[in-house]
Amino acid sequence: MEYKPQPDRYTNGMLYRRCGDSGIQLPVISLGFWHNFGNTDCYATGLELVEYAFDHGVCHFDLANNYGPPAGSAEENFGRMMKQSFAAHRDEMFITSKAGHEMWPGPYGGCSSRKNLMASIDQSLKRMNLDYVDLFYSHRYDGITPIDETMQALVDIVRQGKALYIGLSKYPVDKLLYALNYLHEAGVPCLAYQDRYNMFDRHIEKEHLQICMEKGIGVVAFSPLAQGILSSKYLNGIPADSRAARPEGYLKQSDVTPDKI
Repeated sequence: MEYKPQPDRYTNGMLYRRCGDSGIQLPVISLGFWHNFGNTDCYATGLELVEYAFDHGVCHFDLANNYGPPAGSAEENFGRMMKQSFAAHRDEMFITSKAGHEMWPGPYGGCSSRKNLMASIDQSLKRMNLDYVDLFYSHRYDGITPIDETMQALVDIVRQGKALYIGLSKYPVDKLLYALNYLHEAGVPCLAYQDRYNMFDRHIEKEHLQICMEKGIGVVAFSPLAQGILSSKYLNGIPADSRAARPEGYLKQSDVTPDKI
């Protein structure tokens, strides 16, 4: 059946907040595709989740080139969803992607070099059936690539029309400050900073949040429920279809302990 979004999707309860000093408003809840929508998951269930989210005002969808598993499959599945259900609603959606972690074999398949970022954005757009993403993140500071090289690649990605905005993820404070200044001077300021933030991990409260507030940058939290530990999912053990039950996942069974429930 043809998908038709709910006509009251923007008035049925979702809240929207301004993202830093910009014209962008984002829903207070977004939908991330990390280890949720890969080829090891059921595509039909994933599509149902995305349609449900969109029907309830979620218009911010967060991906990365290495999301899956396997790497790349989350973007491929999202591209399939775009073609199947959301092609007519692209301009209602705020779609983000990232690059910087290991993605393909060899010396250019990871980190944050210009070579990697330029190849990654092209691959991501092809997988998702998009002409551009709304925001493209540097997924991490890799400790190797000069920040000037990484930031200039991000600036050029915007100027080439492959992304509308730039973001940074998981940067140490000193590197974040340098990167923010570079982007500001280049005329392509950072729209959003993304990092892990939940009751178990509050490290960004020490300095990152203050920096973003002072610089007029939005903050996007990932793993707000600590990959489900802060939900009711693991109250009665580890479900067979959960992240903690997967041998390839980042959430280990040893992470699900009574003092973390």
